[in-house]
Amino acid sequence: SRGLFLALFRHMQFMARRGCWRTAFEVNKVLLSLDPVQDPYGALLTLDFHALKSKQYEYVCQFVDGWTWSSVELPNLAYSRALAGFMREGGAGKRGSAQKQGRQDADRRSSASSTDLLVEAILTFPTVVPPLISKANIDVDPVVLTHPYFQDEHIPDSSELTHMQLVVQLFVERHSSLYRTPETGRWLQEGLVLALERIALMESTGLDDATAGRYQDAKRRLCTYVIPENISRHVLVADMESMKAGLPEPIRSAESFAFDPLPPKDSINVYDEFLGMGPAADRIPGGFVDIDGEMVDLEELQQGGEGYIARLIDRLRRNLGIAGEEGVIVDPGTSEDESDQGDD
Repeated sequence: SRGLFLALFRHMQFMARRGCWRTAFEVNKVLLSLDPVQDPYGALLTLDFHALKSKQYEYVCQFVDGWTWSSVELPNLAYSRALAGFMREGGAGKRGSAQKQGRQDADRRSSASSTDLLVEAILTFPTVVPPLISKANIDVDPVVLTHPYFQDEHIPDSSELTHMQLVVQLFVERHSSLYRTPETGRWLQEGLVLALERIALMESTGLDDATAGRYQDAKRRLCTYVIPENISRHVLVADMESMKAGLPEPIRSAESFAFDPLPPKDSINVYDEFLGMGPAADRIPGGFVDIDGEMVDLEELQQGGEGYIARLIDRLRRNLGIAGEEGVIVDPGTSEDESDQGDD
């Protein structure tokens, strides 16, 4: 089944590269539906992006509101819900047209809900703001970005990324293009100003904001160098070379293949038992386990392994049901009648 997951992920990538956003979105939904709990390829990290690119704004709002798993720990869902609300309210089209002042005031009032969602996303994932502003080329006072609330915590001289840093960078690299329009940039600036006002109010009154409290909880959980296996696998197959160096050393040095990136430790290969090979943890480079459970060196096999080859062929014949009584080989393509005619 791991091959099916990888095939769907690759197909989704190919469709996105061709600009077939709706097809990529539908494939993304299928990929997530196969295993929404484990999500082995991190389909949840791309679903909102493909939905926004295919203009499925209503879907994004309903999905994030109805998702019952760990959406609170993913910045892409928090920010995309706000952006989908802004686009659904017609912010990009209406704000970019020349209309009367009364119509513009009505649009500002209608976009209040999406702005509130944006402020909540900023307060929940503040470390997204500096890289997103820089990547999207949005004009913001540099002093604002130096606010302590937006600063990331990291260990000096550490090349590895924390869980929080990794999901933030994934979001910024993939979603920054969605924030480069003038209307979206102004909306993001407006949300940033309101978020700063909330932060200043909390600092002056000493009151604990509920959204800021969720940020502190997420910060404690995600500021760890233990990266989930599905997010690590997502980085390996998502063609984001700059982030691979930030993965933990055990992940970077783990066994991985192009056809099976980062296989799980409890992986079961149905061919191992059939060919008489031991578990991957018991094998060493240059050798494998024979039928009797003993290590066989490949060099010895090349020099004179006729006996082993004969045992392997005999086992294959038995498994295929083409061995006769007492080891007599029966040709599976010859019937008894054909044998009798041949004798005559």
